[in-house]
Amino acid sequence: MSPYKTHLSLAVVLTMTACLSQRVHAQNWVNGQPAIFEIGQTGFNQNLQGATNGANGFYQPEFVVVDPATGKVFVSDSYRDGVLRFSSSAAMQNGATAEAILGLPNLSGFANSQPPTASTLVYPAGLAIDAAGNLWVADASDLRVVRYANAATIPSGTAASEVLGQPNFTDYISYIEAPTASSMSLPVGVFCSGTTLWVADYYNFRILRFDNAASKANGAPADAVFSVPSFTYWASQNPLPVAANSLAYPNQLYVDAADNLWVADVTNNRVLMFPNASFAVNATNGGIGGPATLVLGQTNFTDNSPGTTASTMSYPDGVYGDAAGNLYVSEAGNNRVLVFQNAASLPNGAAATYVLGQPDFTSNGSGDSADQLDYPYSVTIVPGTSGSSTVLMVVEEGNYRVSIWTPPTLLSLLANSFTGRLQSNGQALLQWQIPDEGGMGVGGYTQLEYATHDTSGFTDVLNQQSLYPAIQNYSYLQVSPAPGANYYRLKLVAPDGSATYSQVVTINVGSGSTGAGLNIYPNPASGTVVVALLQTGTASIEIYNSAGGLMQRLSTTSTVNTLTIGGWAAGLYTVRVTQGGVSTTGSFIKVNE
Repeated sequence: MSPYKTHLSLAVVLTMTACLSQRVHAQNWVNGQPAIFEIGQTGFNQNLQGATNGANGFYQPEFVVVDPATGKVFVSDSYRDGVLRFSSSAAMQNGATAEAILGLPNLSGFANSQPPTASTLVYPAGLAIDAAGNLWVADASDLRVVRYANAATIPSGTAASEVLGQPNFTDYISYIEAPTASSMSLPVGVFCSGTTLWVADYYNFRILRFDNAASKANGAPADAVFSVPSFTYWASQNPLPVAANSLAYPNQLYVDAADNLWVADVTNNRVLMFPNASFAVNATNGGIGGPATLVLGQTNFTDNSPGTTASTMSYPDGVYGDAAGNLYVSEAGNNRVLVFQNAASLPNGAAATYVLGQPDFTSNGSGDSADQLDYPYSVTIVPGTSGSSTVLMVVEEGNYRVSIWTPPTLLSLLANSFTGRLQSNGQALLQWQIPDEGGMGVGGYTQLEYATHDTSGFTDVLNQQSLYPAIQNYSYLQVSPAPGANYYRLKLVAPDGSATYSQVVTINVGSGSTGAGLNIYPNPASGTVVVALLQTGTASIEIYNSAGGLMQRLSTTSTVNTLTIGGWAAGLYTVRVTQGGVSTTGSFIKVNE
């Protein structure tokens, strides 16, 4: 198996993605790959609940969200009636310890079915953080959504600042009453897009939109509604047929950068996409949202059968997306997460690209190992991560944990980037590059292997270097290479112990002399580059690009050779000089003028 690089902790990931340019490209997930660590358990292969796993174990985790400004992690625990907050550094290891809890006075607290107040929660579920640092919590059994200002720094037990779904913090309008624009019946999922708050109103089979939510008065009505014909339509009492404008127990929801609203339509075994969700609905049309235009999990808008294939679903509870346009769907019924690349451009009923938690698309067993899931209820992507550094968090009710996943990225050498040359002082200089690919992982390393007789047995290790995020260029200087042929090979070892090898580099050292040598300057070069030979006599000079293509070959008797490279593409080039039967290699980087 090819080696992979992977991130070993959330803290490392958050630090790296804060420093790296945010390039967006396809995710290199692998079907059945393992998670890298978890919150709520001290290690994989266990699923201890609550106090049996320490003071910070989960009783029933529901949702997770990460504050993009501070990296702090919030997890709702519905059975405990609280939202736990973890510092970004504490969340870096299995069995992380929470620093605060909202809804309870302290971390040792535990409450159930208490009367509603501004500082209490009953069955907290969905979580969202807006750009101002407000934490929005779906206080499900209190039939409301509450807002905590400055959520990253407030102490345990702090009172909420705003309430929607109820007229004030102490009233409780029952779910058995007919819905209005100001009421909710078991709000579960919440999401913030700019200043807009979205709420999945579970028992009312609808989605509510609150514009400029943080500036609204307590109990303010929603500005728009999706999947029902009016704010007062009671869909749970008068179910609508399965269609593009109906939902049955909507759970998690997500709005992408193109303003598409994605909804996990649980008992219809599908995910719906509503386009132009923030602007298509306004007061001129009564605040009623239009129909969905894309369905995943079903081939059309009128079917709702469950299934266990790449294109079907069973109780999809969670949905979230990343900056590259990929969609992640957690299925409680199949104990898996499906990944749909470029989701918004897919046709109805399209197959998923990858599956996590299962070895293939037709398995649905559960478990507590690193590559298994048990009742994955919701998902989220750590903000600011994309490409190969994407961080996926999966809340597993059955394993009482939040598992953390990153796409493994193939460790690879740049083509022809492992080079060696004999310097004028008789020392051998070896150089190599490892591509950035969106951020290097911690835990892998390189070994420089050496042989003098032939290439069948590399028994000596000259050097071992760990891979670090900020380093791409590596080198080693061998002070006294042996007379004759010296063979070098680079071994790349991934965190899981698997390995791959570079091509073999040969440096010939003449008996009683330093052999061939060269200097290359300037480096980097733009219009011209100079290849200076350290010995007189006829020499052959060959230059190869990073793909191994021969760019130039010449025979020369000059010790100083100026080559024109202005028309070449930017990149790494390898120079091979053969003189007196001895070959020496070097390299330079071509940059644009």
